[in-house]
Amino acid sequence: MHSTLNYYLAPLLIQVALPYLVAALILVTRLSDIWRRGTPRSFYEKYSGVGGPEMVQRTTHQLANQFEFPVLFFALMALAVAADVRDAPLLSMAWAFAASRWLHTAVHLAANQLWLRMAIFMVSNLVLVGMWTRLALLATGSY
Repeated sequence: MHSTLNYYLAPLLIQVALPYLVAALILVTRLSDIWRRGTPRSFYEKYSGVGGPEMVQRTTHQLANQFEFPVLFFALMALAVAADVRDAPLLSMAWAFAASRWLHTAVHLAANQLWLRMAIFMVSNLVLVGMWTRLALLATGSY
């Protein structure tokens, strides 16, 4: 296996696991709604993320969140591996991004405190901007 891939693999896999966990939670919340509240299956066959129990809506929205800014993280990681860039600060930021995304998800699904969730969201995005800046500087030899 490519050594640069190994270098970034742990935070990458941690981030990859998150949407799968959220998707599993969607299944649990929807099945629970069908079994406990008697919501007809047809409701979820046409579900757009609106209506239904709050936790069903939160998990649905959280899964959508996993395919917004994290996509830029995955693209950056792919470029770093392809360019054979092994950089300790970039690795640290990858861990920080993954950890902050997990924390954002936990806050969103548990307490859903807007100000805390928003602060964590912004931190994760600032880390991602730092990662892109770092990669650009490394790639251009400006660092």
